[in-house]
Amino acid sequence: MTFDGEVKTDVNKIEEFLEEKLTGPKYPKLVPKHPESNSAGNDVFAKFSAFIKNPRKDQNETLEKNLLRSLKKLNDFLNSPLPDEIDAYSTEEIDTSNRRFLDGNDLTLADCNLLPKLHIIKVCSIGSNSHVL
Repeated sequence: MTFDGEVKTDVNKIEEFLEEKLTGPKYPKLVPKHPESNSAGNDVFAKFSAFIKNPRKDQNETLEKNLLRSLKKLNDFLNSPLPDEIDAYSTEEIDTSNRRFLDGNDLTLADCNLLPKLHIIKVCSIGSNSHVL
């Protein structure tokens, strides 16, 4: 991306730049409110890549377990309520999240980074008839 003669090629730098330039109220903020939303699922694609590209069949079981552990960790994060979903004054205990995205009910950069990777995993898994996913 080029802006005022300055070239930006790093995806994270482009995201930061756009967040800085395209501010509210006209454009919604895309930065997650909860820092843990940025790191949720950050190792899923790496674990999937290691599993799918593995040339050594004797490592398949270990790599598959690592991938499944990473996917479970992401699933647990998505199902656990975020702090702003819990009412500190309520007597009702909330143990499951109802949010639509990683950071709440609004799409953020965390989702924009993770969703394409999950899509690749889904497509590759369907194409290979993998029993993992």
